[in-house]
Amino acid sequence: MDSARKEHVLVATALMHGIMTDTQGFIRAAADDLRAAAYLSRFRDADLLGHIVAQARSKHAMDIILRALENRQIIEKLFNRRIGPVRAEDRDAIPQAADFLMTEENVHTAIVYGLIANGDQEETLVGSMRTSKLTLDPDQFLKEAFGKGEDGQFYGGGRPLAGGFAIRLDSFREGLATSIKS
Repeated sequence: MDSARKEHVLVATALMHGIMTDTQGFIRAAADDLRAAAYLSRFRDADLLGHIVAQARSKHAMDIILRALENRQIIEKLFNRRIGPVRAEDRDAIPQAADFLMTEENVHTAIVYGLIANGDQEETLVGSMRTSKLTLDPDQFLKEAFGKGEDGQFYGGGRPLAGGFAIRLDSFREGLATSIKS
């Protein structure tokens, strides 16, 4: 990498943000994460990274978090909430809502999901899972819960303590119809 090249600085900054996010601010960082961060720190734009980390939530994101909080039920420390329709441009608010819900006391797992209609009217069920329960593997849980599509790809997956899923409803309906016929 070359700190004199703007595109390298932007890539280093984005990668640093990714490491920070995936390791919960380095709390769960492994040695490889720390080595990568040490290398990237020579090239990243600290001011830009600070701006990204401190970025305010949009009104739409706050509305989605509010919907997730409304009429919530916590069953055995699990928070599961459908938030209804979500605009495609607000998709990133779903994991933000799951992160926020994890701050409620006595909650170890939060699953938030909503229905996104793309421009071509294709509907996708999109969700995010967060957990603090070390014995719960989001990757395994989501893969087992949702399985694979016809293309062989899992509908969901994750990493330690976090995961996500996206299921195109037309492909889900087709798979369900095929299962019923057989």
